[in-house]
Amino acid sequence: EEEDLSHLSPEEKKKKEDAKLAIEAKERGNKLYKSKKFDDALSAYDEAIALDPTNMTFISNKAAVYFTTKKYDECIEACK
Repeated sequence: EEEDLSHLSPEEKKKKEDAKLAIEAKERGNKLYKSKKFDDALSAYDEAIALDPTNMTFISNKAAVYFTTKKYDECIEACK
């Protein structure tokens, strides 16, 4: 069921739509991570972060990829 966004300003509407797209990108990243397609997972998490930089889950997922692939310096950087 579609959420009624008619009462929102254009900026609020875009923010909500971007947050939804970000969740979709994160879920795609999670599937790629489980399939051990780590570079593709990083790209999906980067897409999610670009759409909604306030969601820390996306950043921690990206850090998890770096940790799993033993890229510890990148992991630390992602967490800063």
